[in-house]
Amino acid sequence: MLARAAENMYWMGRYLERSAGLCRKLEVARNLAVEVGGLDPASTLRFVHGMSSLYPGSSEVVCTGQVHETLDAMLSSYLLGHGNDLSVAVSLRAARENARAVRDYLSREVFESINSAWLDLAASIESGRDADLVLPEVQQRVFGIGGAMGRTMLRDESWAFVDLGSMLERMHRVLLVVAYRLPDALGDGPLAIPVQVALLRGVLRSGASLENYRRVQGVELDPASISAFLLLDRHAPHSVAYGLRVMEDAMDLLGATEGESEARRRTGLLSARLRYGAPETFDWRMEGRACIEIADEIVSIHESLSRQYFAV
Repeated sequence: MLARAAENMYWMGRYLERSAGLCRKLEVARNLAVEVGGLDPASTLRFVHGMSSLYPGSSEVVCTGQVHETLDAMLSSYLLGHGNDLSVAVSLRAARENARAVRDYLSREVFESINSAWLDLAASIESGRDADLVLPEVQQRVFGIGGAMGRTMLRDESWAFVDLGSMLERMHRVLLVVAYRLPDALGDGPLAIPVQVALLRGVLRSGASLENYRRVQGVELDPASISAFLLLDRHAPHSVAYGLRVMEDAMDLLGATEGESEARRRTGLLSARLRYGAPETFDWRMEGRACIEIADEIVSIHESLSRQYFAV
């Protein structure tokens, strides 16, 4: 596979995963504003405004002090791309450009799903539609792309590069959710129990893991259990441990052994670190720093992959 094609598949995976993750987090913020915005406006505003911590380098939304005004500004920025290079609109457009460059590697269903998702969103932006109305439509479209990919694409090296891109993006954002959202969910002072519960549910929903967590851990929302689940559970598709396992499989398919590949070695070491971690010893107040360190290592793995496969 040519280096340019491999890079396009990799970034297509990253941009599609970023679009899906953003849609999910925007939906969480919108629901939270409805659920507890009146009970605790300060915590709700902090949650909404904290999106920039999960997407460093994005345009920071101005907090007006009003929940719904700030939420509308965030939806406009992170969904429609008004002044934000990390928005759903920008990511989906970039994924479409990558897909056009590797059209021969994609099934018709995948390419048409990506193309139509972008065209529909572009039409909504041009018509000036309310972001609150556009969000559920875009979310359904983006999630549908994942379904088309899973059902129609060959599990060859092109799929491996998509997996590498999507898992790197997913793990990086989940780590930042644990690092920033989880401590913020409890705040510095006492909050009403319903607000705490809603914020902790928001942490799990941001990582598409609320229902999976409940199946494994039950209904109690314990911060230590939440952080351990999002980091260590090897069966949860949005956990860091699961993402590393998928990456190991993808690099094995590409023939990258630990002794020959820097990226494979880094991934294996990080996977082993999490695999043998003890959930019962987790102090969630200390995990924020560890998550930032792991997120930095994820960035280093991306750079190693770029040097190994994409440099020409």
